[in-house]
Amino acid sequence: MAEPPGLHKKPTILYLEIDPSDYQRLYTQHQSIIALCGVCPSCGQRAAPWKFHGSYQKYWGTERIVILRLRCPGCRRTHAVMPSFSLPHSSHVCADVEAYLAARYHGTTRKQAAQGSSLATFGYLTLKRLDQRLQDRALILKACEPCPERDHLAGYPFLLSLAASDEPVSVVNQRYLVTQGRGWLFGNLAWLCRHDSAGRRISHDVSSVQPLWCTAPFR
Repeated sequence: MAEPPGLHKKPTILYLEIDPSDYQRLYTQHQSIIALCGVCPSCGQRAAPWKFHGSYQKYWGTERIVILRLRCPGCRRTHAVMPSFSLPHSSHVCADVEAYLAARYHGTTRKQAAQGSSLATFGYLTLKRLDQRLQDRALILKACEPCPERDHLAGYPFLLSLAASDEPVSVVNQRYLVTQGRGWLFGNLAWLCRHDSAGRRISHDVSSVQPLWCTAPFR
């Protein structure tokens, strides 16, 4: 079946696997970062070379980090280089979110799960919204990733099964950033949708029995 239009339309993020210390050391050397970037998620070709297009700052926990913007010389679309330790469209530290959600899954209270991390300064309602966001986004992924073996799962257990890893947030985040140039836990998920056999977009309804095709299947 042909892919529906818009599958690779204007992705804006390049995933970069790197640890915080290396990133802090290399970000001022544009060419060092550019050399680590891989395939353009927009046109699917490895840019040689990427063109520096500017930068901006974002929070990573309580710190500010510099995010580089690069232009692909092939399709001429610009992309923000997102280091793996930071989640797109948020100030959250990826490792802290992983630890928090794992602790919540094992029955720890919100306050206890956030202790000792960048989430410790957040109030009860903010942490509650983070829990709810995980549930909501996992439900959408479940609708887009139909699998009989996972029908009985929801929320964090579903993510564990989907990612086949004890770091499901990082694994799923990497998958969609690399293939789609988009984040999944934060930001607009309008790009991640289901289509019927005619290519029409339909709602994320996990109870639907229609044969469906997802724009971004997880493999």
